[in-house]
Amino acid sequence: MIDIKPKMLLLKISQANIDKYASVLSSAMDKNGINTENRVNFFLSQIAHESNNFQATKENMNYSAAQMTKTWPNLFRDINIAKRYVKKPVELANYVYGNRMGNNGTSDGYKYLGRGLVGTTGKEQYAKTGSRLGIDLINKPELLETPLYAALSAVDFWMQKNLNLISDTGNYEKVTKSINGGLIGIGDRMMKLNALQGVKNNPITSIAITVIFFSIFAYAIMHNKQIV
Repeated sequence: MIDIKPKMLLLKISQANIDKYASVLSSAMDKNGINTENRVNFFLSQIAHESNNFQATKENMNYSAAQMTKTWPNLFRDINIAKRYVKKPVELANYVYGNRMGNNGTSDGYKYLGRGLVGTTGKEQYAKTGSRLGIDLINKPELLETPLYAALSAVDFWMQKNLNLISDTGNYEKVTKSINGGLIGIGDRMMKLNALQGVKNNPITSIAITVIFFSIFAYAIMHNKQIV
């Protein structure tokens, strides 16, 4: 079985959360083929971002008005509408998640908000995930907040999205879009990926060096100076 503890230490995950998640995640990852260097690095960096370094298993609905307009631009085209939901997590969840993703009634949005390490959201996904994991998430959605099912649901989500195959191509942006729907948080995701891969594989560093070199080169040409 793979041992992800050293990887979690690279991500600066707390020892308490390593103890909570390392064993169950390692087992589930191994059983589902998340066991190559690329797959493990892609998975852990994405899950660490989604869960705030394995600290959050329930979506925090205390968004600022500005965050609402970025997260749900189609629902909050007017920031004044967003301001009505500041510090009103229940009302916000019911507004943004209500009457979609299998949710109905006036309270499903909050009842089935994002839970688990990857944020399973919506009654339909709770039902499907619960069926695959063999648990009743419709009546006990809070089970996804426990370390066991928070971890197992994350692996289940990964497999449902066929992210092992995408990871094999090395297309990190495509993996991010499959999870997030866009590229929100790509900077933090990439920073975590780079920590797992090592500094030598840091594309941001390579780009920065290239930009600096060409800046110096251009300056030298403009001022007729020789690069030593």
